[in-house]
This record gives sequence, C-alpha cells and structure tokens, in this order.
Amino acid sequence: MTVADPAPSITAPAKVPIGAVLAAVPSNADAFAGHLLRCLQTRAGADAVLQFLCYSSKLTGAVLETLSRNALRQSAQKLVAMAFQLPPATTVVLSSAPAPPGAAFALSLANKLKAFAAVLSEARTINRLWGLLGLYFALKRVISRPRPKKQDSDNESSDAVVEARFDRVFSVAQIVILILYQIFENLAFLGSKKAIDLKPATMGRFGLLSVRCWGTYTFMELGRLLLERTRKSAKAKDAAWLSTWNKSFFRNLAWAPLTVHWGMAGGGPLPETLVALLAMYPSTGQMIDLWRETAIA
Repeated sequence: MTVADPAPSITAPAKVPIGAVLAAVPSNADAFAGHLLRCLQTRAGADAVLQFLCYSSKLTGAVLETLSRNALRQSAQKLVAMAFQLPPATTVVLSSAPAPPGAAFALSLANKLKAFAAVLSEARTINRLWGLLGLYFALKRVISRPRPKKQDSDNESSDAVVEARFDRVFSVAQIVILILYQIFENLAFLGSKKAIDLKPATMGRFGLLSVRCWGTYTFMELGRLLLERTRKSAKAKDAAWLSTWNKSFFRNLAWAPLTVHWGMAGGGPLPETLVALLAMYPSTGQMIDLWRETAIA
C-alpha cells in the first residue's frame, strides 16, 4: 500500500511594505537612467535611441490623429442629422457647437507628437553628418584586404576564390552607394539650413537621390542575405546563425517598401500609420539589441 504525497502547502505571498517600494524607486530610476546613458554614448547607439523614440512618437501620433478625426467626423454627422430635424433658427446654435473634448485633446496631442518626431528626425540627420568618416574607413578596410589567388588545380578552391572576389566587389559597391546616400543627404540638409547655397529644387532632388541610394543599398543587402543563405550548408545553419540572419533579413525587408515610398517624387502611396508601423519593427529590434548589449552583467 502506497501513501500519497502530501499536497503542497499554499503560502500567501509576502506583503511588501509600501515604504520599501517607494524607497526602491530612486535606485530603479538611477539604474534606468544609467542604462540609457550607456546606450547614448556611441553615435550608433544614440541613433538607435532617437530612431525608436521618433517612430514611436510618429506611430502614436498617427493613431491618435486617425481616431480623433473619426470621432470628429461622427460628431459632425450627428450634428448635421440633428440640423435637418430641427427648425432653421436652431441651426446657428448647432453650427457653433464645440467639438468633443476627448477628440480635440487627442488631435492636439497627435500634432505635438508629430512635431516631436520631426525634431527627433532632424536630430538623427545631424547625428549622421559625420557618417562619411565611418564609410571612408569601411571602404578602406574592404579595399585593403589581401586578394585571394585563383588556383586552377583545385576546383573547390577556385570556386571559393571566385566567391571571395564577388563578395569583395559587392561590398565595395554597397559602401559606394552608402557614400552617395550620405553625400546627397548632407547637401540637402545643409542647403535647407542655409549653410550652403542650393536652390529648393536642387535640395529636393538631392533628398530624393539620397533616399533612392539608401533603397538601392537595402535591396542589395536583401539579395546578399538570400545569396548567403543559399551558400550556407545545412550543417552550418545553426540556431545562432539563423537568428542573426532572420533578424537582418526581416529588418531590411521592413525598410524596403519605405525606401520606395520616400523615394517617390511627391510622396508615396503608403498611409502615415503604415509607414510608422513598418518603421517600428526594425527600430524596436535595434533598441532591444542595444539595451541588451549595454546591460551590466
């Protein structure tokens, strides 16, 4: 005869004094502020933080604007319906009826968030003004790599050399595209601030060329990643490699339609909410990665 195990005793959760919770707030706030400061200590880290805040503000503002405009539209429709049911003398009162306070507040907040996103976007552009320096050294590193020599006696070695040469040329092409992107963006931005003399039409053309160069790089990167996946053997595709590949591929995939949208003269067809939503995917991913990398073990 077996004896059943006794049922586990259920203990009530310990109550934490409110004083202890309040006392822990400053230390938690300090830890958060210190972590955020570590994120901002590099140019790339600062750009990731600004990008996340920019598109968070833009997405929230776009959603609030859509909801508030829908509420205002419904309110106007109700007022019109009431106006047709009442005598003409009362329509003056209806025409001056105030908008719903909740919708008006949401619309005002949406406009403020969009303005804040514009400030953050300009801060990111200023932060990128020195990007040509990093691109110069990246190009120098690729060009200065030792060139592999072709060995006709070994087919596998010969194929590897051809792949290495292709990768080298492809990397140089991508960096050159990014250099053009940075040059056009810098010229357009400095022209808009009257730091250099450029006509408005020239600034607009440079702005479009900048985005199109970025789009070219993005589609080239998607192609490179697909080629890398086909080259990789099944045994080499471990979990870590797949995670890194998926992260890079899907983030570039989210940017791809946006580069087309922003690169169209007069603006693309995507609604503002969808633009912010697509941009939030890579922005959130980069912010999460940065937060993990700067955490103290």
